[in-house]
Amino acid sequence: MLELLDIVSFIIGILFLHYGSDLLVDNGSLLAKKYNISRMVIGMSLVAFGTSLPEFLVSLLAIFQGKFDLVIGNIVGSNIANIGLVLGASGLFYSIFYNIKKIKLDVLFLIITTASFLAILYYNQFNNIFGFFLIAILCLYIYILVKSDKVKDLADDTSAVDKKLSQLLCLFALGVLGLSIGSYSLIEGSIAIARYFHIPELVIGATAIALGTSLPELVTSLRAAKKNEFELVLGNIFGSNIINIALVFSTALLINDNPPISTNFSLDITVLMLLTLLLITALMIGKFYRFFAIVFLSIYIYYIYIIL
Repeated sequence: MLELLDIVSFIIGILFLHYGSDLLVDNGSLLAKKYNISRMVIGMSLVAFGTSLPEFLVSLLAIFQGKFDLVIGNIVGSNIANIGLVLGASGLFYSIFYNIKKIKLDVLFLIITTASFLAILYYNQFNNIFGFFLIAILCLYIYILVKSDKVKDLADDTSAVDKKLSQLLCLFALGVLGLSIGSYSLIEGSIAIARYFHIPELVIGATAIALGTSLPELVTSLRAAKKNEFELVLGNIFGSNIINIALVFSTALLINDNPPISTNFSLDITVLMLLTLLLITALMIGKFYRFFAIVFLSIYIYYIYIIL
């Protein structure tokens, strides 16, 4: 029986995602302006970590429950959704412009982390050594970003200057909290509504749950694209994929380095590799054309169709 609480949960989820993404994008941008830091750095670090929080929490819970294959599925599925769905949807509705020279480093680290992740899965090498290796990559990446990617001669922004660091961080944290609550509420409401209409649980798990942890990236990226914050869009997607592997997966390896793997991820590995290679190819052109967005979305939709 469908209860009023389920409908309320669904509506609350949408509202929290809406306002949470606004707080995250607006205050992330103000932090960049206030401290003369590139929006790409903010997108790669603070925004990306904030939108990756649902994946991290879901995976952490799964690790302690001994469901390691769920952790891998969550990471692979989220990274596929980030490229295929999030970037695809953003590029479909908005023209995304960027400076290819500014994102070469980020593309390099995306390749390194994704290649390492896929190699670990392919050769079944789940151990602490690779966990520490991935953590080291993440630390090096953030260090290089903060040290080298400063923006000079930014126009003064009185709204950024007037707000204290503590105020900006509090508002940013509220944005992260809003996205987390919104994702959870929307997932719970969606599942209840789907069950009421007799939609199979397999379909619910493969769509509502997998998509739910990627909703923060999707909503935040669409909001950022609407406000012409294209560096935040790319930074969010690159950073989320890197963090999902270098932080979430490495944490799983450090907690449990001898997990029982019962699922065959060959399809997921192939799709993630294909989307990553296509993304790199598209970025080298210098503009993310709507054609690429359609291709990415088509691959994602076909992937969902296959796993169902």
